[in-house]
Amino acid sequence: MSERTITSNPQLSTIFGKFVGREFRADEAKKLADDLRDAASQAGISTFRVWTPGMIGDARSNLARLNVYVDSDNAGNVLLKDEYDYG
Repeated sequence: MSERTITSNPQLSTIFGKFVGREFRADEAKKLADDLRDAASQAGISTFRVWTPGMIGDARSNLARLNVYVDSDNAGNVLLKDEYDYG
């Protein structure tokens, strides 16, 4: 399996920028996912996946699917990163 290239993408940063760097409590995860889905839909992105720390994906790649990355802290807060790729 090839290594993923994760980059900061200016166009995607514009779409998701209002979420980047903002902390969400773990119990707000559904709201975050709904907000991201709405932003993606408005930008014409029909499929996306949120990668959490330690998440293991499978080998099936979908070049139409946008991957969005989040990080978390010890307090259970979730932080959207400014990193995106397709696959």
